[in-house]
Amino acid sequence: MRETGTVREALLTWFDRLADPVVATNNLAQLGVDLIDPDLRALLARHYAVLESELETLCAAEGLPPNAARVLAALVYGIAMDWSVRPRGELLKRMADDIDLVLKGMR
Repeated sequence: MRETGTVREALLTWFDRLADPVVATNNLAQLGVDLIDPDLRALLARHYAVLESELETLCAAEGLPPNAARVLAALVYGIAMDWSVRPRGELLKRMADDIDLVLKGMR
């Protein structure tokens, strides 16, 4: 079994570059463009699938439930979207706190 914390660190790494509200808002705006264009949407779907697959491997190594990767991915995507619209506090602190809470419940 891997050292605990690997899943947590991976999730935080996904969003470390969005910790600036201006960058986060621009990223959210680009998401809208990506969703409109079928080719960009397909690439985005592949990107999300690869990230979730890697996360599944990490979750399994930490003994987390089978659907943990899907739940954790949805959690951090939702936090990033909410924070992009309403930045309060530090993004990575909020993510870390929420990830820790959910992981505690899963373990």
